Amino acid sequence: MDPPVDMPRLLMAWGLLAWFGASLALVIGCGTAHSETIERLWHPAAYLLFPLSGAAFMVDWMPSRLQEFVLWIPMVDGVEMLRDGYFGSAVRTHYSAEYLTLCCGLLTLAGLALVKNAGRHIEMKIYRADEREQDLSDPPGASSGSRPRQSAGSQGAEDRHLGRNGAANPH
Repeated sequence: MDPPVDMPRLLMAWGLLAWFGASLALVIGCGTAHSETIERLWHPAAYLLFPLSGAAFMVDWMPSRLQEFVLWIPMVDGVEMLRDGYFGSAVRTHYSAEYLTLCCGLLTLAGLALVKNAGRHIEMKIYRADEREQDLSDPPGASSGSRPRQSAGSQGAEDRHLGRNGAANPH
């Protein structure tokens, strides 16, 4: 098999496709934090994305009217650019690296904005070290309120140095 005709173009296409995938992952990942519906719809949509990506067809094989429509899908531009880098003039390709870059940039900005906002929708429980030890040392089924809460400064030395299993920590 012959090596790629234009390695820099091939690597640029590969990088742009990776950027597109990462930015799409940001948007989809944050969307699932906001809505369970997006989480349910993404899986079937992902299966539809492959046939629409351009990996299974060449734009040049399609009628010109359909080519205009298909080239609005950013992944098609990336796959066509990848083909151009690998095969060169042996195949006729249609793509716009500028359009793909613009789509990646906009999708990244949208994804980062969603990531900033998604933190408000994700519940996280953060424990102080002394609370974690207290919770782990309580017997199963006991409520966390079974022991009176003390601030870290008011705890006795024996409470401050308990390990995970409730045994004294030698340090």
